Amino acid sequence: MRFYELFSVLIVLLLCGCQDAYIEASVSMEPTIKKGDTVIVDPKFYSSASDVKRWNLIAYKFTPVEGQETIFLKRVIGLPNEKISFSKNKIFINSKELIIPDNVPIDPNTILRNDFYISPARPSMKVPNKSFFVLGDNVIKSADSRTYGVVKFQDIIGPLTEIIRKDGTVILQAVHRE
Repeated sequence: MRFYELFSVLIVLLLCGCQDAYIEASVSMEPTIKKGDTVIVDPKFYSSASDVKRWNLIAYKFTPVEGQETIFLKRVIGLPNEKISFSKNKIFINSKELIIPDNVPIDPNTILRNDFYISPARPSMKVPNKSFFVLGDNVIKSADSRTYGVVKFQDIIGPLTEIIRKDGTVILQAVHRE
């Protein structure tokens, strides 16, 4: 499919409300999503919290106490009712080491810093029901669940279905359905 044909399909999907588009404004998801990339999100994909799977790339709404609503793009790491902990630059889920898949560019050597919500002083947390622990792929530059806490299901807009680079290259993202 040529770029203009794909672009026309995307415009139709956006206009009918079947998909949403956002432009990444930070480097928190590099190298997966680069600053300035456009992402396509399916707001109707998740009907319940159980539809969200580990490793999904999601868009969600975040409103700081005194701020304006912002859309964040992150990767789901921890699921509802799981205990997340970090030790020696490893992620643990319910005391079992989480093996990061080869296609997920998270560098575990940069996970733990003192200024995060989960830190050496507070090394673990339980993810509440209908909530998720998320990380940015560029963990050293990402503000995510280590900083702001968990993401509630009601704040998730949907999974990323496509990434469109500034040069028009389209990267299709399969939504994990573990």
